[in-house]
Amino acid sequence: MGQGEQLPPPGLFVDAALQQEFASSIDQLISDLGYPVKLFFEPIASGCPNCGRGPDGNSDGIYDASNPFGLGQLNIVFPSGAQCPVCVGENEIIADDTQQYQGLIGYNPKDLQFRATGQENLTIVRTKTQLVSIEDMRRAKKVFIEGVFYRLFKSPIRTGLQIRSHVNTVWIEID
Repeated sequence: MGQGEQLPPPGLFVDAALQQEFASSIDQLISDLGYPVKLFFEPIASGCPNCGRGPDGNSDGIYDASNPFGLGQLNIVFPSGAQCPVCVGENEIIADDTQQYQGLIGYNPKDLQFRATGQENLTIVRTKTQLVSIEDMRRAKKVFIEGVFYRLFKSPIRTGLQIRSHVNTVWIEID
């Protein structure tokens, strides 16, 4: 604070009730006007539920009748000694690790010019989500918004009326 600066005491206009009302209003906007923001993380590898593991770490070629999944994509009966149709003999399946949030979307925010990316004609998107999403936003490898994939461009930052109740994250289109 400068030597001659005279500020009024804090809390006379923006008190705790107004801060909470602001946060609640942003939550309602996200609920009413938001779009699905689907985050993709590092894929998860796990053992195949459809067959056993042999001594070499690959499939033992024997159907696992205790498979917890109903008949379908992860539970396909096959004859003993044949290649497992689920893991193709690897005894490992890779599954996408995803999480979806609702968020407000802003395309090509004016404060982030195209030249800031070093590339022309790329789309920049800013998402505003609830604070609970901040760690997922940081670790996401890519995001899917309205049919397009993006990667993280700027780290997520907390925003709000002093109480920092939401997260702004900036993404750039993956070409």
